[in-house]
Amino acid sequence: DSLYEDIETQEFNIFNLEKNIGRENILPLIGYYIFKTFNMNETIKYNKFEKWCQKISDGYVRKNYYHNDLHAADVTQTCFLYFKLGQIEEIHKFSNSNRCSLFFSCICHDYRHPGVNNNFLKETHNELSIRYNDESILENMHISSAFNLIFNDKECYIFEGVDNNLMKEMRKEMISCVLATDMAFHNFYVELIKQYIKENKEENNTESKDKNQKYMNILIHSADISNPTKLFDIYFEWAKLVVEEFWDQGDKEKKLHLPCSCDREKVTIYQSQLGFINFIEIPYFSLLAELYPKMHFFYENLLNNKNILLSMQEKEKEKDKIKNGK
Repeated sequence: DSLYEDIETQEFNIFNLEKNIGRENILPLIGYYIFKTFNMNETIKYNKFEKWCQKISDGYVRKNYYHNDLHAADVTQTCFLYFKLGQIEEIHKFSNSNRCSLFFSCICHDYRHPGVNNNFLKETHNELSIRYNDESILENMHISSAFNLIFNDKECYIFEGVDNNLMKEMRKEMISCVLATDMAFHNFYVELIKQYIKENKEENNTESKDKNQKYMNILIHSADISNPTKLFDIYFEWAKLVVEEFWDQGDKEKKLHLPCSCDREKVTIYQSQLGFINFIEIPYFSLLAELYPKMHFFYENLLNNKNILLSMQEKEKEKDKIKNGK
C-alpha cells in the first residue's frame, strides 16, 4: 500500500504523508500498521485500539507548533524503526504485551500537551503543577489523561478481555515509559546506557522484567529526542517547529515578566539547535549507537546535520555582514 511506503525506512517523510492524507489520519494510520506488524491482536482487540488511537489523536492540541499528534506519530514510527533497523527484537526478549505497552506509550506520551514546558507551569503556579506537586507535571498529566480515556470511555477500553494482572502490568509499564520522556531524567538514561554497555562487554548481561522496562524507557526517550538524527530535510522541518514553540513560550514569559527561556530577538534556530545537538544529542546518541550498533547511522546523520547547520549559520552571518554594510 503506497500510504505505508518507506514506513520501515529512514526515508519515511511524515510531512509528505500529512500533505497527502491530512493530520488527523496519521497517528491512527501508523498505529494500525504497527498493530498489524506486531500481531498486537494477540493481546488487544483492534476495534478498541482504533477508537482509542483516534480519540488520543484528536485530543492533541493541533495548534501547537511542535507538541501535537504529528510529533506523537513521529515518535511512534521512530520507535518502530528502532525495532526494524536496530534489531531490538533479537537483543531483548520483549513479550507481545511489552511491545503493546511501549507503542501505546509512544502514541499518548504528549496527549493534551499545552505547548509550554514543565518549568513554565511551575513558574505560573498552573493548576497542573499544583495537582502533580511540580513532579514530571506534563508527563503525569499525559499518561493520567490517556488512562482516563481508557477507563471512562467504553469504546476506548483497550484492555477488554485482557487478564486483570496483565492489565495492571501493562498500566505500570505505560506509566513508566511516559514518565521516562521527562527531560529531567535524561542524565539518568545516559548513565544507564553506559552501565548496560559495560555489562555487555563483561558478558554478565542478565535479562529481567525490571531491565525490560528500563530498555523500553530508553527506547521511548530516544525516539522522543530523535529529530536531529533524521535525514536533514526531515530534521530541519522539525527544528523549525520546535524552535517556533520555544519562541512562543518565550513571548509568554516576557509578557508575564518571567525569565525568558528562549528569546526570539536573541536566539536563532542555529544557536538553539546546535546547543541541543552538542550538549544533549551527541553524548547520548554516540552511546546509543554503541548499545545498538545497527543504529549507528542515526548517529552519523546527527553529525552530518550538525555540519550542515554550522555552514548555514556561517552563510547567515555573511549575509548579515553584507546587509549591515560591514
